[in-house]
Amino acid sequence: MNDAIKEKYSRAPHKPGVYIFYGKRGEHLYIGKARDIKKRLASYIFGEAPSPRIAAMLRNAVELDWIITDNELEALILEANLIRQYKPRYNVELRDDKRYPYIKITNEPFPRLTIARRKSNDGALYFGPYADRTGAVRLMRLIRRLFRIRICKYELPSKRKLRACILFDIGRCLGPCIGACTEEEYARAVDEVVMFLKGKRTELLDRLRAQMEQAADEMRFEEAARLRDTISELSKLLVPQKMDSDLGDRDFVGLAVGGGIGVAMIFRVRQGAMIARQTVPLTVPRKVNVSEALTEFLLRFYSQDPDMPPEILVSDMPTEKEEVERTLSDIRGRKVTIKVPQRGEKYETMKLVLRNAELIHGELIIQKKKVHIPYGVLELERLLNIPRTPNRIEAFDISNFGSDTIVASMVQFVAGRANKQGYRHYKIKTVNGQDDFASMREVVFRRYRRLLDEGKQLPDLILIDGGKGQLSAALQSLDKLGLKGKIPVVAIAKRLDELYLPGKSEPVSLPKDSAAIRLLQRIRDEAHRFAITYSRKSHRKKALALELMEIQGIGQKRAELLLKKFGSIKNIASASIDQIVTETKIPRKIAERLKSELAKIAD
Repeated sequence: MNDAIKEKYSRAPHKPGVYIFYGKRGEHLYIGKARDIKKRLASYIFGEAPSPRIAAMLRNAVELDWIITDNELEALILEANLIRQYKPRYNVELRDDKRYPYIKITNEPFPRLTIARRKSNDGALYFGPYADRTGAVRLMRLIRRLFRIRICKYELPSKRKLRACILFDIGRCLGPCIGACTEEEYARAVDEVVMFLKGKRTELLDRLRAQMEQAADEMRFEEAARLRDTISELSKLLVPQKMDSDLGDRDFVGLAVGGGIGVAMIFRVRQGAMIARQTVPLTVPRKVNVSEALTEFLLRFYSQDPDMPPEILVSDMPTEKEEVERTLSDIRGRKVTIKVPQRGEKYETMKLVLRNAELIHGELIIQKKKVHIPYGVLELERLLNIPRTPNRIEAFDISNFGSDTIVASMVQFVAGRANKQGYRHYKIKTVNGQDDFASMREVVFRRYRRLLDEGKQLPDLILIDGGKGQLSAALQSLDKLGLKGKIPVVAIAKRLDELYLPGKSEPVSLPKDSAAIRLLQRIRDEAHRFAITYSRKSHRKKALALELMEIQGIGQKRAELLLKKFGSIKNIASASIDQIVTETKIPRKIAERLKSELAKIAD
């Protein structure tokens, strides 16, 4: 380690605050907070680096500095602000910028409801962040309709006489600007909004029912009716969100990291009901593991949270768990525990949270690469547990009109869309009679032997239209080519849309409403359509060829050649003798006879 850093460490104080490591160009490499700056720096200088990321940071650091604060909470807030400002290379960065709005209740005698892009230390209450502005605006509209909180920018109370806006006239505002309600009545409505946003549904409904009964007793029937409608709407809104009566008040936090970015997914559960789902993208240095990233995320995300629950369930145990729990407990003013659920309903909920985080993380990775992959393709990768995203899918189908016209189709989908330039059809050459399994063996072998010979790109997934037999036939051909196990293969049966996977004796069923199964059905149906179209065309050409073969001098080869060159009997009949001779090399006498016989048919 740099001698200047060791020398600076000797003067470090036993105080709470923020410490900063700098690089050769004076850039901020890493910013951390500590309850005791000197003890924390000692762990870096005299102990082993807690991770490869910190080890790499210490190798590149040439200067050290710190900022003392009054307490650890101030240090946490200062750390978050400095990281947001300087974006140090070795820190996890929450990317909760303009894309993730908050609902804000201002700190005024008559608070306003508004959308805020960032939290400020202005005494206001902030709820969120929300995944998008549209969702936050919808929620605001609902709150205005149910609780009638103002959104105008008047400074209230005002000395000048004001006019109420149309929102008061249509019952969307209590009208504090014209004195239509007292400050106490308005404060009660604001308190109800806070209860609603915090998910305290039982207390809120009980409170509204008591107000309704009181209004009815005092014969304020219009107010009682309004409260009745509010209670009814809230009940409908909240009941379907119930997850489990034993879940209580807690947050589920799942984290997915990789490729320099991460995604934190938070499910907020209050009184057994999920009241919000929040997504927070992160910038995560490549050497940071999930536990390290989770430590930084929890401290920064909850540092200014007005609704921190007593229990936070996480997908992985954060490093320095005890310190994180202690810091969050200090912020909340009451005990906060962090746990990884192991079984039961909480475990199942955490799996759902983590699956959501992983899906969005995958989408962000693709966006980073500037490649658009539809959700169905990503879901297919997850549900089938295949090693790579099935961006290129090739599907096979066998079609026949009896045993004499057997054909196959291969369709190709790239990024979830049909790539018709990659479509191929095949006449079955080596199979006698109707044998779908042998036909599938032939066409799969021909397709991938050619790709190997030409050094062309192989697919990410092969889809077979059929059941266990067709799947087994395809795997036999891939085995001969040395490709078995190198390309994922799945068969989809027409009955019940069941999937057959290599090595599994029983079929697998995907959720019927999943984007993955819909994608497979669309590809299967397209392969079937292409095969049927080619089969009918081949059957029609065969019938025409038999008709031409009735003419003396026209055998099967000449009939097929004529149809190939001219496309139909009508086109052959309208062609001149010279054209027929030139295009097919048929002797002139036979061409003249052909024209004569076709003229008789036309007559």
